[in-house]
Amino acid sequence: MTEREQLEQAVAAQEALRGLLGDAVVDATIAVLREKLVSLEDSHQTFEQRKLVSILFADTVSSTQMFEHLDPEYVLEIMDGALRVFTEAVGRLGGMVARLMGDGLLAFFGAPVSKEDDAVRAVRCGLAIVRAAHDYARLVEKRWHVNGFNVRVGINTGLVALGEVGSAAGSEYTAMGDTINLASRLEHAAPAGGVLISYDTYRHVRGVFEVRTLDPIHVKGKTEPVQVYVVEREKPHTFGVVTRGVDGIKTRMIGREAQLQQLQEVLNWAIDEGETQVVTILGEPGVGKSRLLREFDNWIDQIPEDVFHFAGRATMEMFNLPYSLMRNVFAFRFEIQDSDSAAVVREKMERGIAYFMGADSEHKAHYIGQMIGFDFSGSPYLQGEDPQQIIQLGLYYLADFFTATTTNHPAVLFLEDIHWADDKSLDLVNYIVRSRRDLRLLVVCLARPTLLERRSLLWDKRHEFHTLIELLPLSKGDTRELVAEILRRMDTVPDSLCDLIVRRADGNPFYVEELIKMLMDDNVIDTQGDHWQVDESRLTKLSIPPTLTGVLQARLDALPVQERLVLQRASVVGRIFWDSAVADLRAEGDERIEDIAAVIASLRKRELIRAREKSAFAWAEEYIFKHAILRDVTYESVLKRLRRVYHAQVAAWLVEHSGDRIGEYTGLIAEHYERAGEAHKAVVYQSRAAEQALNSSAYHEAITLLERALRLLAETTSIGEETKAKEAMLKWQLGQAHRGLSAYAKAKELYEESLAMFTLAKDDEGIVKALYELGWLVGYIMRNHDQGEAYFQRALTIARNVGDKRGLSWALNGLGVLAHWRQRHAEAIKYYEESLELAREIGDETRIGGALNNLGLVRKELGEYDEARQRLEESREIFRKLGNRAAITSPLTNLGDLFGKLGKHEKARQYYVEALAIHKEIGNRAGIAGTLSGLGSLA
Repeated sequence: MTEREQLEQAVAAQEALRGLLGDAVVDATIAVLREKLVSLEDSHQTFEQRKLVSILFADTVSSTQMFEHLDPEYVLEIMDGALRVFTEAVGRLGGMVARLMGDGLLAFFGAPVSKEDDAVRAVRCGLAIVRAAHDYARLVEKRWHVNGFNVRVGINTGLVALGEVGSAAGSEYTAMGDTINLASRLEHAAPAGGVLISYDTYRHVRGVFEVRTLDPIHVKGKTEPVQVYVVEREKPHTFGVVTRGVDGIKTRMIGREAQLQQLQEVLNWAIDEGETQVVTILGEPGVGKSRLLREFDNWIDQIPEDVFHFAGRATMEMFNLPYSLMRNVFAFRFEIQDSDSAAVVREKMERGIAYFMGADSEHKAHYIGQMIGFDFSGSPYLQGEDPQQIIQLGLYYLADFFTATTTNHPAVLFLEDIHWADDKSLDLVNYIVRSRRDLRLLVVCLARPTLLERRSLLWDKRHEFHTLIELLPLSKGDTRELVAEILRRMDTVPDSLCDLIVRRADGNPFYVEELIKMLMDDNVIDTQGDHWQVDESRLTKLSIPPTLTGVLQARLDALPVQERLVLQRASVVGRIFWDSAVADLRAEGDERIEDIAAVIASLRKRELIRAREKSAFAWAEEYIFKHAILRDVTYESVLKRLRRVYHAQVAAWLVEHSGDRIGEYTGLIAEHYERAGEAHKAVVYQSRAAEQALNSSAYHEAITLLERALRLLAETTSIGEETKAKEAMLKWQLGQAHRGLSAYAKAKELYEESLAMFTLAKDDEGIVKALYELGWLVGYIMRNHDQGEAYFQRALTIARNVGDKRGLSWALNGLGVLAHWRQRHAEAIKYYEESLELAREIGDETRIGGALNNLGLVRKELGEYDEARQRLEESREIFRKLGNRAAITSPLTNLGDLFGKLGKHEKARQYYVEALAIHKEIGNRAGIAGTLSGLGSLA
């Protein structure tokens, strides 16, 4: 609970006490609290950030015409009174008035501090402003004789950049971005006396309000029409309203069977043994607490025993309202609405209590009702009573109420979201459970782990009457099953889609549902017709559903400043991060982190991050964000200008600390440099990362890296020889990747492009590399021996002229291959031996392994089997040590051929099978065919 929320709820609590304390005392207290709230908001406004915010514009309809003939002083009086009323509605519902605009206002919900239900609060505020304007219109007509006073409201929800603009003497805290522009357009399009919301707001509030869907409208600045809705009214509060899930799809509960059985067993014990029981279900938001409770409730409805149901749900507004959770329980049970008059509330309470406690219980209903917050101040039973006495008797009668209720039938009391419940309600439940141990009553409480940050569980685990169920995320298997259940209208759920959702959801069912809904909203999943389809080509970029952003953003805003800053900087490092790297991140003007170890310890205690057992760096502790989406939401809150600074610092940290293992981190370093906007450095490390991928035959990954590097290079303004050489090398590497995938025509095209670029850049070693690969591809793979030999000879000449020993070694190997192919064995051996000698001289392990493999193959054909085996096994071990999966298949296949000739078929089969597995893994079609042919020869 943030300080701002506590202050807001303290104001609400004082309002609820007017009947007991009187207006003078309450007004004085509220004035002090509001001063503190203003001071707190001022301190928040200097903090620049990116956030999901609901923007509300309210404007007086046709004010120019309405006030055309009215004295300006009267206009000022009218609008001053109106804006006071509208501003009060914004403050009451937790918003912030960002600007007064003469005949209207701009308000933010979610800035500077987020709440989970900001969009709901904004829409409630819009309705409240419309109602207030309706009431105010009567005063305007009566006092100033002006007819037709009315307002219209527009609301939109989306990402904005928040901060102060203007000079120090006249700065203003405001929001920037398309979200605020669209909200303004919606206000202009709203009907008089109406609240118009966008789809981006509707997706947050559906199920809470009754809305009328309008045809999409065209607004300035938008290429596509905008879907809009007129909000009619808020739906009546009911305990069973559930707005989660995918529309039209009912799913069975998955992965919670054991927990459901626990609940059933505890209820059976309470009924059979007549002993009051409590179950606390603890779990993260969206993990399935409410769904488990609903399944349990459905099971209760099917058992033969009649069970009375009582239920209540706490909200953030209840935190400082004494007994408000219990008030919610009775409002739900006795169908008391917020719109009911005090007389109607008294009648419903009296009738409801009498049903359970008998006709002579009217005075008990009054004590209970007054204690839990209903207005019974006019009750004859309460006149002259001390407030504390009312509370004491209210507690006693309430315990009596549950005793009477369970005399003839068992009862269940479901309390949801008790992490937001007021302390008095929790103490009251504790009092009932401990003082009345012999009731056939089961109390089920649902809470997030944040409850334990505020207070320990009321019912210690050691008490036999208390069962704690900790609801953990679903397993990957159960998550896959849930995905399949939701998407059962697809003929087949593609693995790419399922894997993406499973990876991002981290076992959270709510996240699964929201990710799928986002894909539906974006038309990645086409739900038209009976058979749903998915466009797999659009799965690579999955944005975070705004419904999740709001929940997690509120959690971040509730953190102390130092913890939020550490989490933000950690998010730039990645989902996995190191304390030392985070400690090194600092931009100009940044707040210093005084004790990062203590801050990280606190974040671990809050279960936002977890420690990893082993760290990649021995002297740095390694951590991981508990949820991938939490990391993404945190990252999105960091200003882009700060991200660039931090990413460059992370890249430098990795370069400095990875030492001789830098090859393992080249891809990560490249990504950080790219995000830092340092394109040239990013290209260098992307090229290195691609080389690593090529060496391990990860050809698709290499292509992705190289194509990204080429795009980055194309965006730079430099066109010198260095840039041309970089582009040539990337094209050459891209040719290697396509050749590995047997895409020979594409590989030849890329090698030729790289040759032309190396030539323009006057890079002789690059020219030799391109000529060699063309010689190998054309002369050996495509069987154009003469052209291949010409490429190799050109490479040999240039390499000799510039003293390129590596180029010489590779060119000699190429000439040896062609001589070997033409059955000129002595000539082939001469070339291979020269190539091997040069490779050993310069330490080129790849070329050493290749020359040994080729020599082994020639010796095998000459019948020199012992020497052939020796050379081939040496080659295999070198490639195994290098981790070059593509290269190792050649000595493996050649060893298979060798042992096949020797009649050792089982040994040959082992080599072929190993080679075949690698070919299949890396997608080498030609290699698969050749190896299968070898296996076939053993049959």
